[in-house]
Amino acid sequence: MTHNKKVIEFPQSKFTSWAFEDFVYPNRTNPVESWCEQQTDEVQEILNSALKDMAKTESHLNWTTWRRFLRGEARKHRIWEMGFYAEGRQYRIFGVFAGSKVVILLAGCYHKGKVYEPHDAIETAIKRAKALKEGTGTTNARQISSDL
Repeated sequence: MTHNKKVIEFPQSKFTSWAFEDFVYPNRTNPVESWCEQQTDEVQEILNSALKDMAKTESHLNWTTWRRFLRGEARKHRIWEMGFYAEGRQYRIFGVFAGSKVVILLAGCYHKGKVYEPHDAIETAIKRAKALKEGTGTTNARQISSDL
């Protein structure tokens, strides 16, 4: 079919989808997954949908849930936040970029104004980012459901 004069060939796109990983402690506990499991089905579905959309978007600058890099100590570790709204609450997931098209999720929370719940969510994200750099933390691929 490529030799047919009516067929226009387009160069293959070099776009690869984003991969998401959760921070994992050396004992293999996954605090991000634990946080997600504590949320309602609606919150889990909205988060999964947001990650699915983010995975398909070439540049993180076009993510609709992308918020900003955090300030202060968290900024030194290049921690950023994504946000989504569910059940009348603003939820946040803190993460870091790890190489080409890879995001490591560090911690989840919800917040109102300047109050985060859990209150130490940003400090927890900083500790986990440090653990990754020091090699005392690892990651596990986050499974994004396509049929929710």
